[in-house]
Amino acid sequence: MIQYLLQQLNLNDSRIQSIEAFAESFRLRPYVAIIRENPNIIHDLQKLYPNRIKDNWDCIVELYRYNIKLSKAIYPFLSILENIIKVRVSNYLRDRYGEDFYYDENLFFTKLNLDKFDI
Repeated sequence: MIQYLLQQLNLNDSRIQSIEAFAESFRLRPYVAIIRENPNIIHDLQKLYPNRIKDNWDCIVELYRYNIKLSKAIYPFLSILENIIKVRVSNYLRDRYGEDFYYDENLFFTKLNLDKFDI
């Protein structure tokens, strides 16, 4: 699948082999799709990184790196938000169903329409 996508990007064979040899090449599929859908992105990236972008493979790598940087920037805030939501849900359930709601199996099974098989 990825080989077909890469061939559409007009890369030379050695570049395609390098990509296929990358152990986690499946992670590159979204970036390959971005390049296919936006073929002019190479020109924008060449303006930003004139020494790094030579072909579409370099674009894929740069998009991958950008995603990692973006994830690192957002993660701390998502982590804080996740903790706030968990605490609020826990407090709501405690106020509504009592201190021991964690241990009340029937509460969750009746509210979520689950049966004992779902345990």
